[in-house]
Amino acid sequence: MLTVGCIGCGNMGGAMLRGLGKTGRYRLLGVEHHPEKLAACGAEAADPGLIGREADIILVAVKPYAAAKALEEALDGAPNRRRLVLSVVAGIGMKRLKAIAAGRAAVVRCMPNTPAAVGMGSFGVCLEDPALDEEQKREVRELLGALGRVEELPESQFAPFTALMGCGPAYIFYVIEALAEAGVRMGFSRARAVEMASWLCAGSAKLALQPGAHPSILREQVCSPAGSTIEGVAALDELAVKSAIEAAVFAAWEKEKSREC
Repeated sequence: MLTVGCIGCGNMGGAMLRGLGKTGRYRLLGVEHHPEKLAACGAEAADPGLIGREADIILVAVKPYAAAKALEEALDGAPNRRRLVLSVVAGIGMKRLKAIAAGRAAVVRCMPNTPAAVGMGSFGVCLEDPALDEEQKREVRELLGALGRVEELPESQFAPFTALMGCGPAYIFYVIEALAEAGVRMGFSRARAVEMASWLCAGSAKLALQPGAHPSILREQVCSPAGSTIEGVAALDELAVKSAIEAAVFAAWEKEKSREC
């Protein structure tokens, strides 16, 4: 059984640990100032030194300003062990990660998203470190594959992947919130409206993932001539909703490019 040590068990690190805990395949260690977060993830409390000594995979999920210190503290322990650093820290690139690791561990850069907590995450991974062996690459694919879908990417595509997939859950929750708000205005309870809107998005996404499906065709299939749906779609077009969503993704992309280091 591999040991995964997570430094920083907040929103993203916690989501990944919770997902891994459900698989029963890993021993989980966590460094976190709030013990209740570790309990919710099914992880044992640890310090960076213990993680450096015992973890096969060191998951770094702290804020960018804290990443270098956290990783240094972990790698100072047992420097000759075979270890792999899996960083989900936004904006810190492979060059910087390898400089911090300084040959003490192989490095993988990863951009996840929060649906990892329910096994439906999307993970962009960069496996370009020459220090990675094939066994470690397999371990990364298996670990992240247990939490969702893995996209192997060159590092040059990390900023657009982050803007679309890393930030993407917020866009979808925004749509769910808007649909639920409309439901409340029409008389449904808030809890019921949120549940209906969430189910609507989940079912629609599953349809769109069917082989040969295309969102434009699926949308047209719902829009009967002179019907209610086409009126609703026309209202969205008048408000340029599609362009607004694209603008949100591009704004996130520009921000991500500006913070890369």
